[in-house]
Amino acid sequence: MIALKRVGRNRLSSKKAVSAVVTTMFFITAAFGLGIVYFQWALGLWSNSLGAADQWTQSGINNMRELLVIETVWLNRSAQPNCSLTVRNIGVTPVTLAAVYTDGTPSSVATTAYVDGTPALSPPNTKLAVGQLVVFKISVTNTPHTFKIVTSKGNNVIVVWKPQ
Repeated sequence: MIALKRVGRNRLSSKKAVSAVVTTMFFITAAFGLGIVYFQWALGLWSNSLGAADQWTQSGINNMRELLVIETVWLNRSAQPNCSLTVRNIGVTPVTLAAVYTDGTPSSVATTAYVDGTPALSPPNTKLAVGQLVVFKISVTNTPHTFKIVTSKGNNVIVVWKPQ
């Protein structure tokens, strides 16, 4: 029988592998590190979305505090017909009126305002405390009109007036 002679050790078998314990520890550490990075990223997204939602909610709450009502609309049939529009602040916060629109266009310069019977500045400077009312005298014709009162925060009240 012929004996085979061993020439040398196999080069691949001479190197030692990383132990299973070290490899497991490495993967656990890597997974934990990536988990922390992912958690921080998700937390940032969540807090940003909550901040936007909170801001949106607060602006909605502030807008709901402003509440106007148009109480009366009267036509004065004289040589210069005008309309008396009575608006009251029934909200829980003072209101600054930004504009008065007649049929979708800003009311003319002939618009005068009286807050609780005393002359006041016409919008955009008319300020109403809680419970106060303002009477606008607006030059109009004897035809149906749409009046819109807008506050500085963007709230509005609209009335369609038809002469009798």
